[in-house]
Amino acid sequence: MAGIEYASLYSDPADYPQLLERFGLASLKKSFVSKLSGGERQKLSVVLALIGKPEIVFLDELTTGLDVVARREVWRTLKQHKEQELTIFLTTHYMEEAEALCDRVCIIRSGKKVAEGSIEETIAASGQRNLEEAYLFFMGEGV
Repeated sequence: MAGIEYASLYSDPADYPQLLERFGLASLKKSFVSKLSGGERQKLSVVLALIGKPEIVFLDELTTGLDVVARREVWRTLKQHKEQELTIFLTTHYMEEAEALCDRVCIIRSGKKVAEGSIEETIAASGQRNLEEAYLFFMGEGV
């Protein structure tokens, strides 16, 4: 519209239509958030986290509420951003997700760090076969 100036919180925001497309939300562009499913809302929260082209992003329980296909789509997109040097801090209880997305993990038990390192280092330090078993070991749950 002529004569109207638009402002942005970011000096160089990401192309939001492209982000919506990447996360499978383009067709819902004009939908009210209250009408979105839980998984769609979760994906929208990731889009909103990425729109400012951050160098670091904190994501808490990223794929809670997503079906398997949506989870993999989110993983694929975050891996692409990671390859473009986005640092991702991810809180998750899903060890498959940690293995898919993380270079390093930190396992916290009762507010204290009990393990930290690469996936391989963490598994080796536990003496277990995989990250899920290592997590259970460090949490004192046994296998």
